[in-house]
Amino acid sequence: AHFQGPEHGDHPVESVTWYSAIAYANLLSLIRGLEPAYDFSDAQTREWTKAEDGSLQIRKAAGFGDVKINAPGGDIYLAEGFRLPTEAEMEYILREAGKANGRLAFNEAELKNYAWHDPNSEKQTHPVAEWKPLNVAGEFFYDLYGNVTEWVHDRSKITLLIGGENPQGPYEGDYRVLRGGSWDTWPQSFASYTRTDDRAEEQRPTIGFRLVRTLK
Repeated sequence: AHFQGPEHGDHPVESVTWYSAIAYANLLSLIRGLEPAYDFSDAQTREWTKAEDGSLQIRKAAGFGDVKINAPGGDIYLAEGFRLPTEAEMEYILREAGKANGRLAFNEAELKNYAWHDPNSEKQTHPVAEWKPLNVAGEFFYDLYGNVTEWVHDRSKITLLIGGENPQGPYEGDYRVLRGGSWDTWPQSFASYTRTDDRAEEQRPTIGFRLVRTLK
């Protein structure tokens, strides 16, 4: 994770790989006495990478396993611990629980009041919760648009293998979906349905994450 000193402690974490994000989710689960959602037991991490600085990667060559989901049937929705949101969950929130019937859940002219993005960001992150939140079932969600684009759980492919209730992305692929846009995103590129992706090993100053947990 990229930290710039105590004065930036309220900025979003950025420059983290997808693997670093889920390793943090596991650590937080252990601290809270929860079963971690992600299982690294079959995966071998690259020796020069580590979660503490956001650089964690795993080996993908033959003979090395991938991260598994620690839940019945490998269903991420059934995991007990903290995890990355699925793309379906993220879009539901970005649409403010379905209120968005166009590009955004609010008037497009109001984007500047909800997001740090290219015209107002000065090409850097800013403290969280300085703009308006989205209201989902009475809960406020800040910085869903802009500041940093966020890793989600799902893999990305041109052909999506999702559908039905609690959908999930493809079961194979090295790219993971990113949602929400960042401080470097232009206004016309923001929409509740906009999706980008990147290799799970990438670290960029525009990429961060937020965690969720399935309540039972």
